[in-house]
Amino acid sequence: MLRKIGLLVMIVFAGVGVVACDDNPLSEGRDDIDRIDLNPSFATALLELARQYASECLECSGLGYTLGPKAEHVDCPDCEGIRAVIARAEGSP
Repeated sequence: MLRKIGLLVMIVFAGVGVVACDDNPLSEGRDDIDRIDLNPSFATALLELARQYASECLECSGLGYTLGPKAEHVDCPDCEGIRAVIARAEGSP
């Protein structure tokens, strides 16, 4: 698990470094960028890793929700963010 987290951190830092580099054409006007095109196999691998992390959530046991005070389903606070990223990557609102 720690190896996967380390890999994810390394990938994120490498991506931030590429985008933040002054010689990168994307460094100008970064505020206007809402999407960066990635190699499809790289994007697929990151999406699968995000799905795996969401499925291993300790708070909700990978369900994506917990029981609220009135026994209603409430979005899991621990994995809500990563599930939002997965939904956006899959084209869901």
